[in-house]
Amino acid sequence: AEDLDSIIEIPEPKKPGGREEITITGYNKGSEHFFAVIAEDERGQRSPISNVVRAIAPDHNPPDGILDLNAESGKSDGEIDLMWTAPGDDGIDGQAHKYQIKCSKDRIRTIWDFYSADDVPNSDEVPSPNPAGSRESFTVTGLERRETYYFAIKTMDKWDNIGPLSKVAEAMATDKMA
Repeated sequence: AEDLDSIIEIPEPKKPGGREEITITGYNKGSEHFFAVIAEDERGQRSPISNVVRAIAPDHNPPDGILDLNAESGKSDGEIDLMWTAPGDDGIDGQAHKYQIKCSKDRIRTIWDFYSADDVPNSDEVPSPNPAGSRESFTVTGLERRETYYFAIKTMDKWDNIGPLSKVAEAMATDKMA
């Protein structure tokens, strides 16, 4: 057990009934820690140990953006193939947790355009990210043939930090009848 008195300055206690709060920094993201409190009065008498709480150090760093999203007509009717490089969990390091892929028949220029666009029709099939630097691909199905679509991706980590909007890509959905 680590004695926090030796690393941080513990504030003087408040009057009985006052809310006590302390922020502890410097832990590695995702690391697990357990905390308990023992109070000591001016005569050195100590209280019993408090309840023990578990805490996991949070991560506030979002994943990196996808800079190389490309789209091209797919192999079957109503399909478009997307390709990109997996970003990291924290910038370019690690492995992100989830992709959100949006499509629109209108250009996606801003974050507001992204959030007003539709999820891809087969959004339940979007793969989980691979480690940073991996080549990713996904075939969007269920699109209207011979229609041009615009695509963008946002990446999330397991802490729900959201990365920046990807490069926007466009392609026409395949029409094998044409």
